[in-house]
Amino acid sequence: MTLTPERDVEVAVQQESSAEVPTLDSGVFTMSIDTEMAWGMLHNHQVESHRYAYDRVREAVDFLVHLMEKYEIRSTWAFIGHLMLDSCSSEGGKHPGIVRPQYEWFEGDWFDQDPASSVKDDPIWYGPDLLERVRACKVPQEIGSHTFSHITVGDPGCTKEAFDSDLSECTRIASQNGINLRSFVYPRNKIGLQRTLVEHGFESYRGNLRRWYDDYGRVLFSIAHKIDNFLPIAPPVVYPDKDDGLWNIPASYYYPHSEPSLRDWGRRLPIWVREAKIRRGVDKAIEKNGIFHLWFHPFNLASNLEPLGRGLDRALAHVARMRDAGKLKVMSMSDLVDVLEGAPIEEQPSRAHAPTSVPVISTDSDEEEHPVAAAHVSAGEMKWPEPMGLKLSLEDLALLAMARKDLDEQAFHLLHSITHQPIDWNRVVESAEWHKLRGLAYRHLSTPAFEAHVPPAAMDVLRSNYIRNTARQMFFERELSGVLQLFKDNGIEAILMKGAALVPEIYDDDRGLRPMGDVDIIVRTDRALDADKLLRDIGFRPGVDEEEQERMRVIDRQLAALARPGSPVVVEIHTHLVATDSPIRFDINTIWERTVPHETNGVAHLTLDPTALLVAQTVNFMKDRRFYSYSALGQLCDVAEVVRKYSDEIDWDAFKPGGEFADLRGVVFGSLFMARGLLLAPVPEDVIEMLTPERFSVHMAATMVRDRVLGKDWLAKDLGGAGTTSAWKLPASMLRRIFLSRSQLEYRSRPGEAVTSKDLVVQNLKRMGVTAKFAARSILRPDRLYEDLSVDRWLKSLYEPDGQSGQTR
Repeated sequence: MTLTPERDVEVAVQQESSAEVPTLDSGVFTMSIDTEMAWGMLHNHQVESHRYAYDRVREAVDFLVHLMEKYEIRSTWAFIGHLMLDSCSSEGGKHPGIVRPQYEWFEGDWFDQDPASSVKDDPIWYGPDLLERVRACKVPQEIGSHTFSHITVGDPGCTKEAFDSDLSECTRIASQNGINLRSFVYPRNKIGLQRTLVEHGFESYRGNLRRWYDDYGRVLFSIAHKIDNFLPIAPPVVYPDKDDGLWNIPASYYYPHSEPSLRDWGRRLPIWVREAKIRRGVDKAIEKNGIFHLWFHPFNLASNLEPLGRGLDRALAHVARMRDAGKLKVMSMSDLVDVLEGAPIEEQPSRAHAPTSVPVISTDSDEEEHPVAAAHVSAGEMKWPEPMGLKLSLEDLALLAMARKDLDEQAFHLLHSITHQPIDWNRVVESAEWHKLRGLAYRHLSTPAFEAHVPPAAMDVLRSNYIRNTARQMFFERELSGVLQLFKDNGIEAILMKGAALVPEIYDDDRGLRPMGDVDIIVRTDRALDADKLLRDIGFRPGVDEEEQERMRVIDRQLAALARPGSPVVVEIHTHLVATDSPIRFDINTIWERTVPHETNGVAHLTLDPTALLVAQTVNFMKDRRFYSYSALGQLCDVAEVVRKYSDEIDWDAFKPGGEFADLRGVVFGSLFMARGLLLAPVPEDVIEMLTPERFSVHMAATMVRDRVLGKDWLAKDLGGAGTTSAWKLPASMLRRIFLSRSQLEYRSRPGEAVTSKDLVVQNLKRMGVTAKFAARSILRPDRLYEDLSVDRWLKSLYEPDGQSGQTR
């Protein structure tokens, strides 16, 4: 990037500048994030009124870091210095070395609200974990300063001595963390005492934009400000200005909060308007060879994370596209200073928007390049097997194509052809949710080859789900690290299962791809109650009464799910993969014998080797097929992805007669047969031949796939996952299946959610109605009931220890 002394006409209007303002040779996008937590409201004593958003700031930071990695964006995080502390004390006075500002509008000592405790006790006042998370980002982020305690610098009450002592403490703490502070952001955007910044080694600060309505009176200013924010027009482009050794990099646009509980304009500002302003601001920066400087607080995003995150995701995707097209530079504030000063800077990264090994098809001319896209598509034409003779709809084929981490060439071309057909996208999105595939659907459909052919409403739903999963699972990870450390300190061996094990190992640590409803951990039977007590000692609580807890421990071989009040994290402690009343039987010690040491966020625990991991996923898939199709394709995708990654490392001999997993031959076969037939998993042919039962029935397999894999069984859905279309299961413990107790309903509700008597009556009446529908269907459709019974018997034959007594019909 080169600089010339030419002045753009727009500069004179937008900022008060010194004699010479450099003009950049391309557009620049920079983003500064004011990371302040509760300190941001210290000046007006409104911390508690925003408690909801502060409690979610960590989720917001995790999501922002995810976006930085996803789009390879380097930003400036302006940290409050106090957040870098893990604790402080009031002994000898709170922070006695800092000179207090004396404001006319503020009574008492500036640090009166400082709890003088620790991040454990008051996490909204301390944030060393936030700093660590940002610094761990795979795309290096710049850490800047936002003062030590959010003092208002540009106010007469803040003297040079007060600012000087504040900056000294900031630089001291940063230096202890190996951070060189170069960029500064003024709290409340009140600018002053710039020379003091230079004395402390700062090179730039975020200045204020000169807006067209700044000179209006108070009333007109407020009206004009709201009008400007609600119009989807490009914010002004800004330009850097150096004065007395300090670069002023003005802000362009503030991405405001949207807290539903607050009655202000931010709550009413549509997400699409915010997104449009960023996109158009970026485009204008490219046109004018200027800077678009976006800023906000993690607090803003946390106020309503799902919609605000969705809008920011789309906006940053546009930034990345412009960057990858060579039209835009993406820099932190310090990067921009380096360029302005003529220092060398690394070349901007470039993202690949489609999976490697998959051809990217231009959305402008792809029909010409791929004639099949314009023709009617069928499974046969696309060389996609019709599994077990089933005729599949385009919507089902779309799900099968997307049920994989990466699109291979065959799946890519099939999905490309399907997206050019008139299909029911509502059905695709609903089915993706039923099968827990929305994250994978978003990954594939958000690429340039497909996004233009998917309705925006469908993409919004998928994007929202992806954001929610990402934020939720990052929050889970932090809780999980603490739980694993607790178990390790007390000598309890722990094996991570399901999503907690699969996301980092199988899904490339992309947390939005595979949803995780809870954290599943296996411990040895004799230590299960010890593990339960340890979790309760740190605030976890069960959601069911003691009688149900004992039933779950003895029958289900798991302890009641535990959650902290107000937290979305649920921990389930298991001692086995299946319940005692399950027809699937095997020795859990064979699983323990195939564990290997592993680490999660630096905490040691156990994970399964490839063979045992395959066993765990096949058992998880097959045991649920007794009941319903809920999450079936997601579970089958787990099986297929384990095979794709570890096919050469799996000990297939372990499933032969006499092998350690011989009792699970039928279970493993059923899963692999369907993973290969539906998802084209690369299961070796000799393995299928070895495992196939002597009298295997393709017809029964097809019936099961139709009803309990691809079908959406209404009974299971209406009963909230507790019911079953399986004819053999409903009569067993019928009353317990139909009627829920209060504790059972609380267990099925969100952690901390109160259940009223009205809720209990309504749910049980609904369940009675659904049961009546099932009974009516059985009477009116005896053929369907017969099929249910036949599938049950066929599945039971696969569950039997030798897995070889398959049934022919």
